[in-house]
Amino acid sequence: MAIELGTSAFVGVMLLIALWPTDKTAAQVLRKWNVADPTPAQVAESKVYLKRRRLLYPWLFLAIGYAKARLLPLEDGYFTAQVLTTVLAGMLLAELIAAVRPSKGVRRVAVLVPRRVRDLVPTWGLIAYFTGVDVVVVLLALTRPVAVPALVLLAFCVLASTGAIVLAVKRPTSGDEVVDDAFRLRSARVALGLGMAMTGLLVTSADVGGFAVLALCLVLIGLGWGLVSPPRAEAPVRR
Repeated sequence: MAIELGTSAFVGVMLLIALWPTDKTAAQVLRKWNVADPTPAQVAESKVYLKRRRLLYPWLFLAIGYAKARLLPLEDGYFTAQVLTTVLAGMLLAELIAAVRPSKGVRRVAVLVPRRVRDLVPTWGLIAYFTGVDVVVVLLALTRPVAVPALVLLAFCVLASTGAIVLAVKRPTSGDEVVDDAFRLRSARVALGLGMAMTGLLVTSADVGGFAVLALCLVLIGLGWGLVSPPRAEAPVRR
């Protein structure tokens, strides 16, 4: 247990160091998410946004590592699932903090036209995600013995991804509106994409073989990967 927790803490810190934002990376994130020419002030706000989220990763990675070792004794080879779960949990927690934490120095406002979930994520992505979840739940439930740890992990990921999407839509606007829109879009699409990829990974926990299961795994992971990119020629949110 001590070795596993120490390893989780080390990996969490390495993850934080690797993802720690700089001016360059913060500007790259904004450009990727539809801010064509970010100003220095927008880059600075982007860095703060990214730092607040990524500071959560070591603690969450340690907590999830503990749960994996003590509460959900999953099979070996779940390292990728642990990393994705950590990122999903970090996104959900960050959106919760953003929803309740007062913004310093900037008035929080509501948009005139209410945002909708489909303004941030495509309808086909939601349909594909929940269809995939339903299929994987059936496969895991039919496995003997029932793959309870994988089912619990899947339930957590569905909760985290859908919670992050809803909060990205509903939380008040704060800070620079353009930056807020960009990261709101990023949070929703990455949450959906990671949730879909996790669902695909968990197919492998079902005691079911065959090309169809492998194809389902690859399709879900591929669709999830596609969703973590911004939509082409679309505004982040409706005005």
